[in-house]
Amino acid sequence: MRVPEKRRRVEMALLGAGVMLALCLRLPFLPSTLEDIDTVNFYLGVNDFNPIAHQPHPPGYPVYIFLAKLAHAVVASDARALGLLSALMSAFSLVPLYVLMKRLGSAAGAALACALTLTNPVVWFNGVRPMSDVTGFFVVIACQALLLLAIEQDEGSTRGTALWHAGSFAGGLAIGVRLQALVLVAPLLLYCAVRMKRARLVVSGAAVLIGGVLLWLVPLVWYSGGAARLAASVAQLFRDSLPVEPLVMTWSPRAAVVAALNVAVAPWQQVGIAAVVLLLAAAGVVMLARAERRTLAMACTLFLPYAVYHFLLQSTETIRYTIPTVPLVAFLASVPATRCASRPWRRFAVAACAVVILATGQITLPALWSYHTIPSPPIQALGRVTAEAVGRPVVVAGHYMFTRYLALLPDHLDVLVTSPRTEWRAMGEYWKSGGRRPILFLREPSRTSLMLISRNAIAPQGHWRWPRSVRGFMKGERPNAIELVRIDPPRWFCESGFLVTREAGPPDAVARERHVMYVRPRHLRSTLALSGAAQAPGSTDVTFYIDGQPQNHWSVDGQFMLHTFYGPLPAVDEYKRFSFRTSSPVLFTDVWLAPVDTPVVRPAGGFYSPERDETNALFRWIGPRARASIYLPEGPALLSIQGSVPVKYYRRPLKLTLSLNGTRLGSFSITGETFQVTQKLNGVGGPSWGELSIDTSAQFVPDSLNGNGDTRLLSARIYDLRLEPLAGGS
Repeated sequence: MRVPEKRRRVEMALLGAGVMLALCLRLPFLPSTLEDIDTVNFYLGVNDFNPIAHQPHPPGYPVYIFLAKLAHAVVASDARALGLLSALMSAFSLVPLYVLMKRLGSAAGAALACALTLTNPVVWFNGVRPMSDVTGFFVVIACQALLLLAIEQDEGSTRGTALWHAGSFAGGLAIGVRLQALVLVAPLLLYCAVRMKRARLVVSGAAVLIGGVLLWLVPLVWYSGGAARLAASVAQLFRDSLPVEPLVMTWSPRAAVVAALNVAVAPWQQVGIAAVVLLLAAAGVVMLARAERRTLAMACTLFLPYAVYHFLLQSTETIRYTIPTVPLVAFLASVPATRCASRPWRRFAVAACAVVILATGQITLPALWSYHTIPSPPIQALGRVTAEAVGRPVVVAGHYMFTRYLALLPDHLDVLVTSPRTEWRAMGEYWKSGGRRPILFLREPSRTSLMLISRNAIAPQGHWRWPRSVRGFMKGERPNAIELVRIDPPRWFCESGFLVTREAGPPDAVARERHVMYVRPRHLRSTLALSGAAQAPGSTDVTFYIDGQPQNHWSVDGQFMLHTFYGPLPAVDEYKRFSFRTSSPVLFTDVWLAPVDTPVVRPAGGFYSPERDETNALFRWIGPRARASIYLPEGPALLSIQGSVPVKYYRRPLKLTLSLNGTRLGSFSITGETFQVTQKLNGVGGPSWGELSIDTSAQFVPDSLNGNGDTRLLSARIYDLRLEPLAGGS
C-alpha cells in the first residue's frame, strides 16, 4: 500500500472517530423542552409551515425546516427532533471543517483548529439546541470546503468542475438555511469566479447557484402567499430590528467596546480562556503576515466579512451569532502550535490549546447537563399556569412575546389576545366588558407596563430563570427569565394618556391622548393625586370628570402636582370612567388613588420614569432636586426612602436633604452604595397636602462618563418611597 493511501485511510479513520466522539458529547444532552421564542417558531414551522404567520419567523428558513421535518419523522418529541438535527450537523461539521482547515495549513494544524472550534463553549452548547445556527454552520463550511477543493484542481477538469458545481449548489442551499450565510459564501464564490479563466464555468456555476436558491425560494414564495407578501414580511422584520439591534444605529464608543467584547470574548465564556485563545490568535496573525500572507488573506476572505457584518449589523448580545467567527479565531490560534520555528514556544502553544480545550469542557458539560435535565423557564411557567387553572375560573394573558408560548397551553384555557407594547389595553377591555375572573399573566421581568394597573391587584405567583451554569450560553436569548403574576380585578387601571411608565408610548403622543382611567367605586371617600407637566407655555386648564360629570378644575403651568377628594361612590360592579380634559397637551407622569384615611407620598418633578435594574428590581432615578406629593391624614406618619448611590462617580459622600413645604426636616450623609432614611412627619390636626423636596449634593450625566447617549442629570436611585401611619401618634 502506498504511503499517501495509508495516510488517507488513517486520516479518514481519525475523522470518523472524531465525529463519533462529538456525537457522544452531544446526543446525551438533547433538550427536553422548547426554550427561546425562535425554537417555538421553528416547532410551529415544522408542524405548519407559514412564514407570514412567523411559523417560523421571516425569512422562513425553508431548508432548515425541511431537514427538521426529516428529523421529526425519526424522533416524535419536537424539542428533541430539532436538537437531534443540531447534534448531527455539529458533529458531522468536523469533516468539511477539517478539509477547509487543511487547505489553509497542515493536517496537524487542521486537527487542532477543529478541536478548538468544536469544543468552543458556544459552538458546543448550540450543538444540541433546537435552533438553525449549527445546521447553517455545517452547510456553509461544506460549501467553503468544496470551493477551496475546486480551485486546487486543474481548471476544466472533471473533478474540478464537479467540485465547483457542488460548492455553488451548497452555497445556494446555505442561504436557505440561514440568510446570513450569504455573507459567508458570497466572497468565496466571487473569488473563485474571478480566478477562473473560462467564462463557461463561471456561467454554469452561477446557474447551479441560482438553481440551489430556487430550490427553496419557489416553495417559500408559494407558502408565503406570493412574493409581495414575503417581501413585505421581511421588510417589516428589518424595520423592527434595525433601529435597536445594529451597532451602526446605536453607535457610541462604549457600545463599540461592548460589541467587540461580545464578539471576541463572550463565545469563550470566561475572560481567562478568551485571553489565552486571543493571544495565540494574535501571534498567529503576526506569523502569517510575515511568512504566509496568502493564507492569511484566504482565512480572512472566508470569515472576516461575516465578523464585520455581525459586529456592525447584528445584535452582538446574542452570542450564538458568533458561531461562524469561531473557526477563524481557532485557525489563527493553531498557527503558533504548528508553525512556530521555536520548539519550546511551539510546545507551549500546544499546551495552552490543550488547557483551553479542557477548560471549555469544565464549563460546557455542566451547562449541557442542566440544560438537558431542567425544563426551560417558559415551559416551567406554562406548567404552573396549567396547574393553577385546574378547577379554577381564570383567564391567561402575557406580554406579547409569550403569545407563541400561550398557544402551547391546553385548548380549554381562555387566553386574552394582546398587542405588542400595549398588553394592558387588552386586559382593560376585558375588565370594562364585565370580566372578573383572575388573570394569570406571564410577565417579562425587565418590563414595567403593569404599573398602569393598581399595584394591590397584582400578586406574584412564581419566577423562573435558567440555572447559573446555563445563563452565559443564553446571552441575548428571549426569554431568559419569566414571572407569573395573578391580577385580580384592579381598583383602577389606566387606559390612555398616562406616562406612568415609558411603555405607555412616546411622551409627545401620550400627552395628546385622551387622559382616561377606570376606577371600581366603593363606599369610601378617597384621594386622587396627579403629577405631570404642561407641554405648552402659559396656563393650561385641567378638568376632572367622573362618567362625564365635572368634579374639579385646575389651571397649571409647567410641572405640577394636583390632588383632590372624590366619593363616596355607589359600590356597583361596573367601573367608573375617570377622565381629564385639558386645553393643551399635558403629560401626566403619575397617578394614585387611596382611601381618605391613608397617607400618600407620590413622585413628581425630578423623578424619572420607572425602570428595572440588573436584578429586575423596580426603581426611579432622581435628579439633584426631586419633589413628591404628600398627603397626611390626621396624626403623624413615618416617611421611608430606600435607594442606592453610584458612589464610584462621587468623590465625597452624597448629602441628602429633606424639606416639607419649604421647611427643612433633616440631612443625611450617605457613604455606602445603599441607604435607607426615615423621617417622622407630624400631622396638622386634619387632612393636608404638601410638597416634599429631596435635594442631593451631587449629580452626574451618564453620557459624559460612559458615552452611552444618556444625557439625564442623575443623583441616586430610589427603590422604595412610602409613608405609613404611626400607631398611637408615636
